[in-house]
Amino acid sequence: MTNFEKFTQMNKIALPKFIVFAKRKSISDSNVSLYVRIYFGSNIHERSLGIKCPSSEWDSERLLIRNHPSQTKQLIQTFEQVKQKIMGAYYLLAQEDVEFSLNEMLEVANGNRKPGALSFNQAFDDMILRMEKSIGHNGYSRASLQKHKVCKRHFGIFLKKYYKWNDISFSNINRRMVEELTQYLKSEGGCAHNTSMKYLMIIKKVYRMGIDNGWVKTNAFANYKMSIKVIDREFLTEKELQAIREKHFEIKRLAFVKDLFIFSCFTGLAYSDVKNLKRKNIIMNQGLWWIKSRRSKTDVEASFPLLAPAKNIVDKYHPDWEKEQKEILIFVILSNQKMNAYLKEIAAVC
Repeated sequence: MTNFEKFTQMNKIALPKFIVFAKRKSISDSNVSLYVRIYFGSNIHERSLGIKCPSSEWDSERLLIRNHPSQTKQLIQTFEQVKQKIMGAYYLLAQEDVEFSLNEMLEVANGNRKPGALSFNQAFDDMILRMEKSIGHNGYSRASLQKHKVCKRHFGIFLKKYYKWNDISFSNINRRMVEELTQYLKSEGGCAHNTSMKYLMIIKKVYRMGIDNGWVKTNAFANYKMSIKVIDREFLTEKELQAIREKHFEIKRLAFVKDLFIFSCFTGLAYSDVKNLKRKNIIMNQGLWWIKSRRSKTDVEASFPLLAPAKNIVDKYHPDWEKEQKEILIFVILSNQKMNAYLKEIAAVC
């Protein structure tokens, strides 16, 4: 067993196959041109060996040119050179532990692509790591970081379901895949149009790393439109808000989510801001309690009074909050997905 076969058996990767064949340009042509056909997976590539001979002298079974030992020697040498180049590219790509195509092997063999490039998921992980390091240093917000992580999870599910791959190289991403990903996000991914577009923008941002580093030649996102639709946000009327405030829920989870929603209405704080609200963010100023915090999404510092309806909710769930240490969270809340799901129940009841 060769070293290549041992390596591929260990990593469960199929070997490329090579067949030499003759091709005649026309029926009347007495000569044939010799080619090598390369099989890898479901893909096939043909390459000329630059050798011609009379069709009557070509022995396809023994792969030699009868009565022409020098031409046969040249054929064998040329074929071995092509095979060694392809197998060398195959071995280098196989070490990257990422699924790759015949086209990628040919690119590496022809010197058009350098092995050792990051895979798409590796580049994605690298971006997320840099985002994590920049949080708290005038960099990305935690909400943005979470959005990138959810996007990567969606892409991983899509890749596994549609292509049976755990990872992919940049050169394997094409326009068809981008279109399939768009459809997946909107259907099986359960994402609204604008959410799908925002995830695609993140994917495009990662893909840009491949273009900038020369890991891909053609841009799969070229001229691909990702439009955000303008949505008219509905708001509650005073009567609707009052209906929610007055509604009593025996189920504790619904009662808690209702109260947090009311708290958001009377403070203007988004989910992430309520989640991160700490004792140090509530201060006394001229006999009134104020909330002073930095908004998660905009990173803008805001200051506004803690109105009575909102303060009553803080008192209800955290009676001793005034005596707590600065870093203590005011609320321990559920995930955004759970909150939204329970709010739908509350809206239906009210």
